[in-house]
Amino acid sequence: MKNKFITMALASLAFTACTNDDAISLDKELQTNNQNKVVLMAEDDAQQAFAKILSKAVYNDISVREFIKSEAIKQFDNDYDILYAFAKDKEVAPGYTFRDALLNYCKDENELISIEQSLPLLNILVPDLTFISSFKADNWDLSDEEVPVSYDKDHNSGVLFVNGDSITYLEPNEIPDFPILVVKNNERMIASATTRADGTTSYSYEFFDDAFNGSLRNNTRAEYDVTYPEEPTGDSQISEYELASINPAIKQAFIEFPNNTTGKHRDYVYYGMTNANQTNGHLNTNVREILYKFRIAPSQIPFIADQTEDPVLQAISKKGGEYTQEEVRSKIWKEGNFEFLFDVMIGTKSSNVLYNRLAYSATPRELFSINKVHVVRKHSTAFSHSKYTYTVTNVNEAVTSKWIKTNASTNGNYIQIGSWDIYEQSLRVNIALLEKDDSETIVKTHSVSNEFAGNATFSFGADTIVKATLGISGKTTSTTSKSVTITKNSDDLGSLSFYYYDPIIKSRTVQGNMPLYDLYSVNNGAFEVIVLPQNIL
Repeated sequence: MKNKFITMALASLAFTACTNDDAISLDKELQTNNQNKVVLMAEDDAQQAFAKILSKAVYNDISVREFIKSEAIKQFDNDYDILYAFAKDKEVAPGYTFRDALLNYCKDENELISIEQSLPLLNILVPDLTFISSFKADNWDLSDEEVPVSYDKDHNSGVLFVNGDSITYLEPNEIPDFPILVVKNNERMIASATTRADGTTSYSYEFFDDAFNGSLRNNTRAEYDVTYPEEPTGDSQISEYELASINPAIKQAFIEFPNNTTGKHRDYVYYGMTNANQTNGHLNTNVREILYKFRIAPSQIPFIADQTEDPVLQAISKKGGEYTQEEVRSKIWKEGNFEFLFDVMIGTKSSNVLYNRLAYSATPRELFSINKVHVVRKHSTAFSHSKYTYTVTNVNEAVTSKWIKTNASTNGNYIQIGSWDIYEQSLRVNIALLEKDDSETIVKTHSVSNEFAGNATFSFGADTIVKATLGISGKTTSTTSKSVTITKNSDDLGSLSFYYYDPIIKSRTVQGNMPLYDLYSVNNGAFEVIVLPQNIL
């Protein structure tokens, strides 16, 4: 055992109870032996005898140490006290009470009965020594069986027992800086005796003052919302520098045709047609449409996070203190990614459907910003520490969507949709979105609506397609279908469509010296997408 003491000039040994709270009444009948008359002991002798017995029990039985720690932490009288009358019939193991454990180390049961009758306020204190060391019941290391037990008759005894043996003596002004138990009378309780006709004695208990009643400690719940600053969520704008890296022709298309009537933005990008040159544009075969950005509406979170493997929003709790904003945002999502499947479909004049499945994996923090949480703070009680629990109660109010660039996790390459050849293909590109959940597959049929450039004449020249006139008019429509394989429980977020004649850029602004371009997007309420014609050279 660690034999270390810290000497302090104190008026008396600081093992006595402090002031604390509540009123409780219990009837506990002290046991007697019907064959032998129980002899009462002097208070000092009874405390000493119990200290020896207890020292053997805590030395030899870890379940006793665990029980004492657990009961002390409850602070039933607002100190780390255990009133023996309340604790003796509680189990330290199934079918094995605290009293049973102590009887193993008594001469006979009469010895324990004599102690019980002599000390109706018999108490075990686990002193809080954090004012001189780190020890208190909460951080007691139970692996060390050498726990000294002292007794505190009139605050004068400093004898320490380990496994029933007296090992050393504390002077009145010496305080240990190691785990210790003190046998004493509980000064926060009052015991009222009743002698029955058969000679047995029972006691009822109440607190000396309600201030000592641990069950009256403030245990109300405080509930409130905490709002966090919004994380960067991106927008539909693009810088002039980034736009040039994707395709410099996009900026020039906006300059040439700021109002984009009848599809003139893509006529410029794909065919090089201008106001000055409105006929016979040659198809640029190096242009590919890309899925530039997308975002998911917060309203879809309960829908896409409906499987056990999904990264769902969860309640998180912390005892004794609060989580930081960053901790809440990282812990409130269950681990995992959302797996998205973009089904891109475009009809052809030959009634076929060109189909391309594009997969993208994203973490919930890439997709969403948590901006408000509901906090329930449960104040500390006699049985537990304060506890903070965090939940998101309304995703539409608490969560904001983030735009995701599809080159973020694909080695810098954007997800390609393909070329848009309106000589053979529809003017309409259909994009359906699924959040993939399990491995069982089924077949889903998409209805694909098509529009074709009815009045646009094309020809071949120099191994390329030539568009005869600027703009689109006189469209024809048709409907075809496409069957695709999906997993059975995948969450269908619906579909949306882009048209060849949609604008690419809606407007231009300048922030400082930085020109910014607001890009055209399509939103079906569940998800939103931006596509751009990239030059692949």
